[in-house]
This record gives sequence, structure tokens and C-alpha cells, in this order.
Amino acid sequence: MKTSLLKLFIAVLLALPAMSNAQTPINPIVYKDWVMIDESPTMLDVSYRVIKCTSVNQIHLMVFNENNFDQTANFELEVTNTKDGLKFTKAYNFATQKATIYKADCDSEPALEKLKIDLPAGYDPTNLTVKITFK
Repeated sequence: MKTSLLKLFIAVLLALPAMSNAQTPINPIVYKDWVMIDESPTMLDVSYRVIKCTSVNQIHLMVFNENNFDQTANFELEVTNTKDGLKFTKAYNFATQKATIYKADCDSEPALEKLKIDLPAGYDPTNLTVKITFK
């Protein structure tokens, strides 16, 4: 009895790494980890990172409503490819709840997909600047 229980225990221990690898997604490439862009006068913090989760380089946003009331996140981002000066802008306008963080991740829920920006072809994920204008 003890021998079969020991064998079962060893088999489970040996199988754990294989099971954890099956559930673990491919490691993303992080070009720039979380950087705070700015804080609005109403205490909305906006941060970004540049990442490649699968085959597309993206900018992920994190918006933190650190205020004690619900408010609308209303801002525009300007993303510049520093190599050639190409720019694009993206506007945001969405409701946030008090003391809540909204954070895009490689496997974030569909409601947070709006906080992901696919970089256009030719944009270098290692040489970007991101500016924000609160509205």
C-alpha cells in the first residue's frame, strides 16, 4: 500500500511541470514595461507598456481612477515612432468607477480590449514616445 501510494505521489510530482506548461501561455516580449504617462487634474492615472503577446506589437494601457467618485476617462494619446517621426492618435472616452484600475493584459477580458493598440507596420516598438492630452 505504501509503495503504490509513493509511486502515485512521484508520478503526480513528475507530471506537474508538464501540466503547468500546458496551461501557461507563451511568454510575451516586453519592449517597455509600465511607464506612467501622466495624471489628470481629477486623479486619473494613465500608464502604458509596449509588448508583443503573439504576433502583433501593441501598446497596453492601464487607467487608474484613484478618486473617490466615478468619472469618465476622456483623453487622447499621440504615439510617435521616433525613428522617422510618424505619428498617430487615438481618442478614449469611457466610464470608470471610483478607486478602480483598468489594465490591459495579453489575456485580458474582452471589455479591456479597448485598452490595447496594435502598432502599425513600420513602427519600432523599442523607439516610441507616447503623449497624452486630457479632455
